[in-house]
Amino acid sequence: MHGQPVYGMMSRGGPLPVERFRPWPGDRVKRRLVLLLFAGPLACASVPFAVPRAPTPAFAAPRTDAELVARLHFLEERLDAGRRHAQIWYYGWLGFNTACFAYTTTSAAVDSDRSRSFDIVNATQAAIGVGDIVLLRPMPGRDGADPIRGPADASHADKVARLAKGEQMLVAGAQRADDRSSWTNHLGNLAFNLLGGGILLALHESHYAAVATLSGTAVGEVYIWSEPSRAPKDLEEYQHFIRDGAVAQSGSGTNWLVLPGGRGIALRLNF
Repeated sequence: MHGQPVYGMMSRGGPLPVERFRPWPGDRVKRRLVLLLFAGPLACASVPFAVPRAPTPAFAAPRTDAELVARLHFLEERLDAGRRHAQIWYYGWLGFNTACFAYTTTSAAVDSDRSRSFDIVNATQAAIGVGDIVLLRPMPGRDGADPIRGPADASHADKVARLAKGEQMLVAGAQRADDRSSWTNHLGNLAFNLLGGGILLALHESHYAAVATLSGTAVGEVYIWSEPSRAPKDLEEYQHFIRDGAVAQSGSGTNWLVLPGGRGIALRLNF
C-alpha cells in the first residue's frame, strides 16, 4: 500500500526496507509551475517603457488680468472639448478588460487543462490592463475642465492657481497623445504579448501561443491608437496665444480670434 516500505533488496539478515520512490509531478502541476514562474515577468512586461519626452514647456505669466481670464477661457474650452473622447476611451477599455477578466477567469474554472492555461494567460493580461488604466496610466482629460472651473469673481491668486493646473492638464494630455507614435510604446505592446505567447509555447501549446500573441498584439495596437489625439494641437495653439496674444481656430469654414486687451476680451469672427 502507498506509504508502506517496499522490500526490494536482500541481505544476510533478510530483506531491507526501501522507501517507495515518489513520482515526478504530473502535467497539471507542471502547468501550474510554468504559469507561476512566468507571472512575474508578464507583469513586468506590462509596465510601460520610459518614453523619451520633450522638455515640459514653461509658460509665461499673464501680463494682465484680461489675459489671465482669456487663457483660462481657452483652457476650459479645449479641455471640455476633449472630455468625451477621453471618457469613451477610459470607460470603454476599462469595461472591455474587466469583462475579459471575468470571462476568462470563469472559463479557467471549467475548461480542460489545455484551454485553462490559455484562459489563465488571458485573465492575467486583462487584469494587468485594468491596472494600467486605473493605476499606472490613468487617461488625462477625462474630467474635462472641471478641476479648474471656478467663479468669475474669484481672487487673482485663485485664478492663477487654476491656470497653472489647467496648463499641467493640457501638457499631460499632449504628452499622452504623443506617446501613441513612440516606438517604445509599441515595442512594449509586442513584448507583453510575446511573453504571453511564450508561456503557452513553453507548455507545448503552439496553437494557443500563436492565437494569444497575434490577437493580443492587434488589440494592444487598437488600444494605443484609439487614445485621444487632439491635445498636441491644443497645446500648440495655446503657445501661439501666449506669444501672439491671439488664437485662431478654424473649423466648418469659420475662423475666430480671441484677443485679450484692455479690461475685457474681444472676439472677432471671420465667415
